[in-house]
Amino acid sequence: MTPLNDHRPEPQGSAATTLIRAAALALLLLLAGIALLYAYRAQSPSGTPVPYAQAVTEIQGGRVQLVTFNSDTATIELFGGGRQTVTVSPTARTDLMRVIADHNATVPQDQRTTVAASGPCC
Repeated sequence: MTPLNDHRPEPQGSAATTLIRAAALALLLLLAGIALLYAYRAQSPSGTPVPYAQAVTEIQGGRVQLVTFNSDTATIELFGGGRQTVTVSPTARTDLMRVIADHNATVPQDQRTTVAASGPCC
């Protein structure tokens, strides 16, 4: 008859088993780190940096489809593809919004520049 409360200690692993488990864990963490680095590097770039004056010229010329304002930048997506980034201060953001409004008032709806905000910038 076997006792109900048999408290036999679990056999401890050998030093080799402990070493293999530690090496497997280290390898797993290394692979996870490499995967995260790859995912970070694979993100699409935010766009080619351009001066503020060029961004204004692009908008006035009707080449900009979408402007997305972030905290201190604006990402400009061009009709036909292409992406640019311009650094904007709060004053420059207001001025750029005025340029977009002036442009949109003079062109048909399908040629207007759309404005979006990303995050708590605006």
